[in-house]
Amino acid sequence: MSAINVIPSHVFGPDPSPVTLPGYDTLRDTAPSPSEQQLTLAAANAPLRYGYGRVRIAPLVANAVVDAAGALLLDCVIGEGPIDSVVAMEINDAAAPAGVTVTIYDGTQTTADAALVAAWALQGVTYADIRPGVAYAVVKIPPSIDVAIDERSITFEVKMRKVYDPRSGLTVWSDNPALALADFLASSTLGPGDTVDWTSVGAAADRCDQVLGGKKRHTIGIVFDEQKPKQDVEETLRAAAMCFVAREGPVTYLVADAPVDVSTTLHLQQADWQPLSLRYSQKNGEFGRNSVSVRITNTAVKPWGEGYTDPPLVTAEVASGDVDELTTVLNATWIQDYAEGVRFQKRYFNEYTLGIRTLEFDAFEKAWSIRRGDVIRLSNGSDLVAKPVRVLRIMPLGFARVHIVAEEYYPEMYSDDVVTAPPSIDSTLPDPRTVLAPTGFTMVEEVYLDQSQGATVATGAKYLSRLRVTWTASPDRYLLDYAVEFLQGTSVIFQGSSLRTEFVSPAVEQGKLYTARVRARNVLGFTSAEITGNYTAQGKLLPPSDVPSILQAFEIGGIVLTKIEPAIDIDTLRYHWKYTPNVTTGGSWETAERVDIVDGLLGQFRGLPPGTHRFYVKALDSVGRESVNAKFRDVTVTTDSDAFIQDREYSSPTLTNMVVFQNEGETFPRWISNRVGSWDSLFPLAMTSYPNPITTYGTGTSRFQGESWDIGQAVTAQFSLTATVTNHSGAATFALEVSNDGSTWTPQPGLSWSGTTRFIRPAVETTGAMEIVGKPKISLVALSRSESGQATTLSSGGKLIEMSGRYAAAQDVQATAVNTNSARACVIDRLLLNPQQGLMFTQNTGGTGASNEYSYISIMADAAIGLYGPTVAGDIFEYEVFLDPSSPAPDSGGYTGGGAFLEFMDLSQIGGAGDQQTGANMIGGGMDAAVRGKWYYRSTPIDGSHLGKTVRQVYLVNECDTPGTPKAIYRNVRIKNGATVKLAIYGTSGEPARNVNALVSANVSNIRVGPSNSFLLYAFNAGTGAQIAADAQWSFRGF
Repeated sequence: MSAINVIPSHVFGPDPSPVTLPGYDTLRDTAPSPSEQQLTLAAANAPLRYGYGRVRIAPLVANAVVDAAGALLLDCVIGEGPIDSVVAMEINDAAAPAGVTVTIYDGTQTTADAALVAAWALQGVTYADIRPGVAYAVVKIPPSIDVAIDERSITFEVKMRKVYDPRSGLTVWSDNPALALADFLASSTLGPGDTVDWTSVGAAADRCDQVLGGKKRHTIGIVFDEQKPKQDVEETLRAAAMCFVAREGPVTYLVADAPVDVSTTLHLQQADWQPLSLRYSQKNGEFGRNSVSVRITNTAVKPWGEGYTDPPLVTAEVASGDVDELTTVLNATWIQDYAEGVRFQKRYFNEYTLGIRTLEFDAFEKAWSIRRGDVIRLSNGSDLVAKPVRVLRIMPLGFARVHIVAEEYYPEMYSDDVVTAPPSIDSTLPDPRTVLAPTGFTMVEEVYLDQSQGATVATGAKYLSRLRVTWTASPDRYLLDYAVEFLQGTSVIFQGSSLRTEFVSPAVEQGKLYTARVRARNVLGFTSAEITGNYTAQGKLLPPSDVPSILQAFEIGGIVLTKIEPAIDIDTLRYHWKYTPNVTTGGSWETAERVDIVDGLLGQFRGLPPGTHRFYVKALDSVGRESVNAKFRDVTVTTDSDAFIQDREYSSPTLTNMVVFQNEGETFPRWISNRVGSWDSLFPLAMTSYPNPITTYGTGTSRFQGESWDIGQAVTAQFSLTATVTNHSGAATFALEVSNDGSTWTPQPGLSWSGTTRFIRPAVETTGAMEIVGKPKISLVALSRSESGQATTLSSGGKLIEMSGRYAAAQDVQATAVNTNSARACVIDRLLLNPQQGLMFTQNTGGTGASNEYSYISIMADAAIGLYGPTVAGDIFEYEVFLDPSSPAPDSGGYTGGGAFLEFMDLSQIGGAGDQQTGANMIGGGMDAAVRGKWYYRSTPIDGSHLGKTVRQVYLVNECDTPGTPKAIYRNVRIKNGATVKLAIYGTSGEPARNVNALVSANVSNIRVGPSNSFLLYAFNAGTGAQIAADAQWSFRGF
């Protein structure tokens, strides 16, 4: 992992809307369809419409009255004025018959319509409604004209509101969406009443007016005929103008969403911002839209209709059939040009496929000039070198700092394409009489348990076989369902329909020939050519399905523990395990030795010889047939004696005032005290003055210190030292020096010691003189302890068993059902052992050294209301962590460590971004000596930009870039303020509040999180193999 940046801190959920552009839900709910705009309605209680550009609308009929000549007068409201003009009026999608007249009022009128005044006077009503600011029309139909009028009869083609154009200084009609957006923003009636920067409006309008293929880049033709939130209207107009709305204090600016010359943009160097504050957020690819099309308005038909930018734009994975198509149809009915719709489609598609990651960071005063929508460059002195990003949000933090949210910038997001539309977008629909057939026909036989009468195996339920017929869906545009026929020989057994691309037959007879026929059927009842297939039922000659995968397989204390995914065949009763001893590159099921046949998904195998073995598994059904293909996994096995009854001779010690020698003819070495100094200085008198052995004369301490013995894991044992020592003067002292990390040593005086350690070495010393004859030896005999208990298992999930003792390894673990009539087997899973007590977090890593061997586990979360908040001054996030000495050590290209961190409701984080990095003040890596084999206290103040926030989630992180099994233990994870605990996250025991894999890299497996010295207990029903609640006894023996 980088020394500066972190891995993505958050993955967006199922909302697929882009970050930069308005959301597709907003566009769907705000922009009306062409058919809605052309629906003639009574105007009672209807909101007054307003719009921009050229539209085709039906009027809101306010009144209908007859004049003195018998002519029908229709009082038709158009909308908010002033408008530019009514280009045309049609009745029943054709020019109005001769004699029909229309009088238009654009919203600037000062008197009431004279014809309406006179007609209402005939009714005894005084009419004087001027309607200032409202555009309307009076349609007069003479009595001599017979014309049918319904809710879609009368339509006006209108040039809607006049807008101010800062480039000319005039208020005129325009179909420029940037001018329409500015008009809405500046209006206190329609919009928010902002003070608009008209210079920026002119620049955005210029972008819209750019000519591509003889037509403008962006245009608008839209009517808002329902009450919508002003923010939704603003977002819709912003989508039409393809720009950003940037509010800075009292002034609102428009910034074009367009490609820029990156070389001229603001460049934030490393000193201009805080690289350690950088966080990434990334849309979840599982929910990202990989197919995009746009709904536009087709003005080539009458009435105006909906058109689409067919075909949809899809990703390469969709085109190749590797992933399912997740379609987004963008509602952009203000677009009336096919080429413009295609450019809009490409902009959103590129946003979905390229704009998948946002960045958040804090910057200093140089960033004050940045505006929303600006493109800037970032450099951090490491992996970011003039990285272009587009600014989405800017938030002041105080102390001359701002918080910036930005998106990666790619010029490829933008399109200048000019596409010629088909003559009529709606004219290429397929002939409904020709139905496209389904493809990909398959017939597969499967075994199932017939419980149709509520029977069980014990009361007579039988295993039968049936055929599952599947096919690939028909791409027919008018598809309704599928017509299915199922025959035995020539006899029809089933004939009906299926809405799915699957049919499951009734029970079939062994040896009989069956035929299935499938046809696609459309909404008009037409059917496609049939696809068909034949199959001869095998019945119980059919082998069970293969085991899908071995989920875990590992050894602890000489016991191999396995867990598999169940075979889908319901007749699978048991699982057959074999192994090939000491496998290197070969081995097969046929030559492997049998290990056991087990009833459940969890296996425990004992008594196997040491070595690396390949374990195979196949499914077994009720008549003893095995599945065809075996799954396998390699496991290294050690025996109890190899692991826990050992001795070690020491032949390469560290010597102080001693030398090693060997007498002629002897096969063992000797070590003897040797004083420092010249002969004359040690023996200044006549030699007759020195009657004792020469080695006894002189001063200083003689010391024999054996090399360190790494036992491989912390074990609790009885250790004894054997050393043959001759004291020439004084008396030698003995000690067993022990260490958990191999660097800090504690002497245990004497020749024996009982305790827990991983590293051990002998020490023999004297202030006199001594001779050690032969190699000293340390022997250990692990102290086996045991405990047992009884518990009731759960019908779903494992029953947590926490043991009272602390262990380094298991010697024997067993569980049996108290009521053997109902429970077939009890099994044990997730066995976590360590001499330390707390929340244990371990995993297996492949160790590529490529900074990608990590896992994130969520141990507490509440995304709805949060866990704790708002945070206040003085809050700290603290925990203690212990790195087991057996964890792989970091090397030049690897890393071992981890940490805990908080995530707030705004997805910012604290605590863990440092803990998961190497460095002098971080957990792991540079602090390996601080945490390996000892508890380390970690405290992170919650201050600065995190004050006032609410905590939503707590994570633990484990990373190991070298091969092995890192083990970390956490305790007392909490948020405190002074002596007060504000949020207790985890203490020293019990399951965490949550235990969910949040983010796991590809090379990590067998992730286990739970209290140390615990396991999960399960029980299964004898008849069905289903997990059940049952009383069970358990026993454990370990070291």
